[in-house]
Amino acid sequence: MLENVCRLLKQRKLAVFTGAGISIDAPSSIPGWQQLINAMVHALTTHHEDLKGLDEDIVSANIAPEVISQILYESIGEEYLSTFEVLKNRKPNHHHIYLSKLAKSGFVSFFVTANLDTCLEDAMENEGMERDKDYFVYATEADFESFMDFPQYSGVRIFKIHGSVENLHSIITTFSKEGQGLSKNKVRLLRCLLLIRHFLFIGYSGNDLNANPNYIMLEDLTEEAKGFYWNFLPEEDIHKQVERLIDLYDKRSAALQFSGVDLLQKLWEYVDGESFVVVEKKDEGFDYATELQKWCAASEVTGGVYHALGALLRHVAQNDKATQCYTKAIEHYRERSNINKLCQATCDLGSLLHFQGKDSEAEKVYKDLLREFEKQQTAEKAFIYEGLANLALDNGSVAKSKEYYEQALEIVEESGHFAGTAHLLIRLGNFHKSQGEWQLARKYYQQSTILAEEIWSYKLLVDIYSRVGDLELHQGKWNVAEQNYRKGIKIAEETGYELGCADLYNSLGMLKRKSGQLDTARDWLEKSLQMREKLASPSGIINCHISLAQLYEQSGEWEKAEEYIHAAMSTAEKYQITVGLALCYRALAAIMQKRGEYEQALENLAKSEDIERKFNRLPSLASVLSQQAIVYEKQSLYEKAHKLYNECLDIFRTMNNRPAMAASYNNLAVLASKQRETDTAFELYQKSQKISEEIGDKVSLSSCFINMSVILQVKGDWQQAEEFLHKSLEYSKGINLLNEGNAYSNLAILHQKRQKLQIAEDFLHKSVTIFEKLNNAPMLSSIYRKVATLHQQKKEWSTAEDFIKRALEVSQDKNLQMEIAENYRTSGLIYADQDKLAEALKELNSSLQIYQEKNNAAQIAQNYRLIANIHRRKEDWDIAKEFYLDAIKIQEQIKDKTSLAHTYVQMGHLHREQGNIEESENAFVAAKDIYEHTNNKRKTMDTVAHIGNLMVKCKNFSVALQNYRHSLKIAKELGDELEIANAQFNMSFILRKSGNKDEAIRLLEKSAKVYEKRQKIANLRKAEKMLRMWKKKKNE
Repeated sequence: MLENVCRLLKQRKLAVFTGAGISIDAPSSIPGWQQLINAMVHALTTHHEDLKGLDEDIVSANIAPEVISQILYESIGEEYLSTFEVLKNRKPNHHHIYLSKLAKSGFVSFFVTANLDTCLEDAMENEGMERDKDYFVYATEADFESFMDFPQYSGVRIFKIHGSVENLHSIITTFSKEGQGLSKNKVRLLRCLLLIRHFLFIGYSGNDLNANPNYIMLEDLTEEAKGFYWNFLPEEDIHKQVERLIDLYDKRSAALQFSGVDLLQKLWEYVDGESFVVVEKKDEGFDYATELQKWCAASEVTGGVYHALGALLRHVAQNDKATQCYTKAIEHYRERSNINKLCQATCDLGSLLHFQGKDSEAEKVYKDLLREFEKQQTAEKAFIYEGLANLALDNGSVAKSKEYYEQALEIVEESGHFAGTAHLLIRLGNFHKSQGEWQLARKYYQQSTILAEEIWSYKLLVDIYSRVGDLELHQGKWNVAEQNYRKGIKIAEETGYELGCADLYNSLGMLKRKSGQLDTARDWLEKSLQMREKLASPSGIINCHISLAQLYEQSGEWEKAEEYIHAAMSTAEKYQITVGLALCYRALAAIMQKRGEYEQALENLAKSEDIERKFNRLPSLASVLSQQAIVYEKQSLYEKAHKLYNECLDIFRTMNNRPAMAASYNNLAVLASKQRETDTAFELYQKSQKISEEIGDKVSLSSCFINMSVILQVKGDWQQAEEFLHKSLEYSKGINLLNEGNAYSNLAILHQKRQKLQIAEDFLHKSVTIFEKLNNAPMLSSIYRKVATLHQQKKEWSTAEDFIKRALEVSQDKNLQMEIAENYRTSGLIYADQDKLAEALKELNSSLQIYQEKNNAAQIAQNYRLIANIHRRKEDWDIAKEFYLDAIKIQEQIKDKTSLAHTYVQMGHLHREQGNIEESENAFVAAKDIYEHTNNKRKTMDTVAHIGNLMVKCKNFSVALQNYRHSLKIAKELGDELEIANAQFNMSFILRKSGNKDEAIRLLEKSAKVYEKRQKIANLRKAEKMLRMWKKKKNE
């Protein structure tokens, strides 16, 4: 590859692109970008006695230098640029001398550099070259604009794309400027140069490509550009983005690995024919750190320094130290009557205190400043009102919050502050969204979009698209949500706004996770994590780790999920981020809950609750309480769950958060429904319905009517249940296709239960049409599977097989692995119902293979159980037993107690069918013990009934009766009328056997009445037949 470079150099077809690496050696001794920024931070902290040592917290966090530079620039202002004067008057080193000789000899006419120093220009002067005659420098925007086209020029051209210390305002050093990419004139220059010259990169790391992969136009011109060679030091890793570009350019590019001096010396020897060695000059004592400290001593930027350090320390979650710095900055700005900066620092301090849960302190900070400005009309007051509005909203003072937001908006509108107006319109949109006032929220977002586009505030636009995406997602419009997220991502990527990219990558990843596209979701979430790690944002890293944990939890990879949670927890503990720690405890509890480890789940939730109560974060506290309630609900501890749901409701009442209140009533209704308190459940759904009607939340209304229809079906009111589902359709049509599809699906289920299978099929096909329109692959796969199951019930095997194949095609097209596995599983069960046991095993094994590839232990065990069931039907007892035992082994390892108990039940049936009564009883008892331990009363009741049936088979009627009575007791505790009837039905048989015929008939009559009431026709006919026979024999 070196030969190619030498040949191009001799042919004068090479342009040289240089970076900071060429200026590090003596006597230039200019530090790299990271070292220079670290030195700046050190200088700022050592200049003030009370700041000493703070630089260690910042430097050790490895924040990207562009981010630090951005914060320094925003806090200190234009004066910050003067720090770069320390780079002036540095002497050229051997790199600059070799390059200047190549320039003078005519072998290189074009230099592009990211360096700010003038060492290359000075080296050319030392070679006798005259500026603006033999060589020309382009550094300012005006310089680049004046450049027309290459053929019109002679002489050497130096293009300084990041500016020069000769003109401080030409310097591009901040994160936002680099991220936005180069100006159109610089882009034009690079594009033209890439088309006529090969590039040789020396001393340039390529880190600019992290923010924008197309920063220097190489990606845009992969087909047209001549090509490039990129030199790295022998011990240096090749940059990932450069590797990617080399792959794109193929043979027109390569990576070299030489020291810069060795490479330039070889190139000179090749073109000149003689060796030439530059004698290294020793460093003459340049100490850039000392020079920066001198700048600090001579400057008047004390307030800005404190402000900048406060922002940097907050960025790395050193909140107490950040508070001290903000307080010092406020004092300094107040002394100098710098109102603008005083308001900014106060808002930053108030926001930090609020984040820490110190709301009373935050409110005092805001109100003290308002009193100070009471008689002044200044636009900055708006942001104080915004801070107060945020406080009030989070503390449940909704009316006060709205008042503050509107005061803030009025101030910025009167001052003509367009960016501030757009920002506050977004905040008002968020406010109305939190109150369920969707149309108002949309109106404010639209107004802010117009303003943000007019002033081209890319950060505001990214924020707006993110918020609108969240709003659409809440309303079930997933495609529209994704469109908005992608619009925001496009702007963020084009402008290099990496914080916006990180947020939106995460949002899109979560959307894909919810839609079941787990591989795509993982890609987006990992991109977000990489961006957060580059930004050294601890809070963002924690959120990304938790998002990834939730993804792996959904796919059943619990160990991987726990790894991410523990990584998040480690970051939270290291930086003392209590909010993040509380989230970690909740995420860990969610996994434990799924595994049936309820006590451990509650322990973690208690830790999360302690944090949220300490900092009085009401919305987060309500989320923890709701999660605790779900755990108690899983254990059938309904009284405790009820208490917690009510506490959530009280919190949301305090905050007047009506959408959350409606959701709380919905949770209480679900709980009541599980307790068979159908009337109470219905009343609670009605309360949820009333709120949803008041706030005009048609999406929640349509969901509410679906839920109420389920209650009505339980009560046997088929007609009203159907009416409610049609009401759901009225509210969801044209607004929420998701709920519309679900309503049709529920109508199908209703008619399926009533044995009206053709009507059920018609509704399912309507649901199919909607989900096909939504193009939501997971839901489409699921609905095809439901249609297949319906035709399975109708014994229309070819149609059932056709629909399950369609489900498979959809899931395979989108590579939805978990859906593919579920479809293979259903296909296997369809074959099993046709006694095509070989085909059934083939499909179940295909499903199993996917779960094994995904290492989804829980689903692997479930498939083992289903495969065992097939072998039971084939009377392959040993094989069936082996699969059951494999399932048990896995479930014990992953501590999936509930599924373990299910498998023991199946083992019990296997042994019963083989006539192994003792083994059967042991398996049922093992299952019963687990259900009792996890307080799963319903499954305990079912298993006790199985034991009773087993005892009947071996004619141990007294033990059978004990178990049936135990089953009856639990059924009464649960208040389950139907299960009480089943237990009494079983008891009646035993009582008659033991001679207690009157009691047997009495219990059987009770059961028959319930069966009639609940329309359990098959059970009713059996009970009535037995009653006729028993009464007849009694009369005889």
